[in-house]
Amino acid sequence: MCSYYTLRGDILNKKIGVLGMFCVALTLLFAGCVDNQTVDESTTDELKSEISKLNGEINKLKSSPNMVPNIRKNLEGHYPSISKTGTYIDPNAVVIGNVKIGDDVYVGPHALIRCDEIPTEGIIIGNKVNIQDGVIIHALRGTKIEIEDEASLAHGCIVHGPAKIDKNAFIAFGAVVFAAEIGQGALIGHNAVVDGIGVEGGLKIPAGKLVPSGTVVMKDIDGQVKAFLPDGTVLTDLNDLPEVVDWYKAVPKKVVDVNIELAEGYLNMQDLY
Repeated sequence: MCSYYTLRGDILNKKIGVLGMFCVALTLLFAGCVDNQTVDESTTDELKSEISKLNGEINKLKSSPNMVPNIRKNLEGHYPSISKTGTYIDPNAVVIGNVKIGDDVYVGPHALIRCDEIPTEGIIIGNKVNIQDGVIIHALRGTKIEIEDEASLAHGCIVHGPAKIDKNAFIAFGAVVFAAEIGQGALIGHNAVVDGIGVEGGLKIPAGKLVPSGTVVMKDIDGQVKAFLPDGTVLTDLNDLPEVVDWYKAVPKKVVDVNIELAEGYLNMQDLY
């Protein structure tokens, strides 16, 4: 089994460039030899064969899932540090800069993990985290993002630094977390917004709490943090948020497990290349 998600894109780019130059050189040599009638038919066939092989190798490298130029440095020169154990980055995902990713992490298509606003403080992603299709993780300059083990970031959600997602927390479809901490095992529902901008000492959703789908948690114009629930309820104490319901508590673990399987499966597929 392949233990590393990919080869570094810059190395592959250089290899493609070198192969391309060899291919051009052979093509020019072939054309010159034919014009000057200095080679016999067998040599001509051999040159054609070598040119064809090089073109095939170039096309294979370009189409291979190992060709990932989207893992790249930021302006400070930081290159992402990505575990070689069970972690898979989809070729259509982008990871930029001061980012550290742990073991058994799955990063889905069109996800963006970006830490490039100078000065950077880093994005740290733990083990067995899943970052699904279209997720955006972006650290503002001078801010840090931490995503602890077995957290799930579901399709299309946004985590904007400064932010911390504690162990086993679940951020559902389209939710936004900005300048806040999500406590261990908490669940942020679909299209909910947790915005801690302007909250002195930071905004934290307590462990095990549910922020129902469509809820907005933010500092109101009167300066008080409030949770505006879709049914019209307004909470001024986040400890009054509902607990994650029993029938939903098993879902995050299932999501973690299936994404570990996806990472392993795609890594095995890469062994075919």
